[in-house]
Amino acid sequence: MLSVALADYRNPQLLSDLTAIGQLRRKECAWAIKQTIIMTYQIQKQSGAVTHRLQNLQNSIRQDILNVSDAVQYQEEIDLLYPEISLICTQDLAVLPSWQEQSEWIHSLPASDLKLLESSELSPVPQEMNSALSNFEVPK
Repeated sequence: MLSVALADYRNPQLLSDLTAIGQLRRKECAWAIKQTIIMTYQIQKQSGAVTHRLQNLQNSIRQDILNVSDAVQYQEEIDLLYPEISLICTQDLAVLPSWQEQSEWIHSLPASDLKLLESSELSPVPQEMNSALSNFEVPK
């Protein structure tokens, strides 16, 4: 299902009819879908696939930014587009290498350390958070 959605968002025929800003929005959706796919690999503990897909995502984002920049036709687009591209490069794109490094680190751990890591509670939930969460009902 995610692959179909990704193909729709990356469809070159649909992208060609859009402005540079419209293209960026569709590409951002495609990146989010790719991140979701990567998370499914992470949940399945396939760290090799996670590392490979994260590297591909970083390359894809960089190439997409170049392609969107080439599609700019008006000064107004530049004024709207480049601050967003700057944020993507300095914030969004900057997080992916640390996610990749974490995945590689986990992949390098011996099985005994992985078991310890899985059984540990690295970030316990504060008591006040537990009581606050108990006020919420589970939807039926």
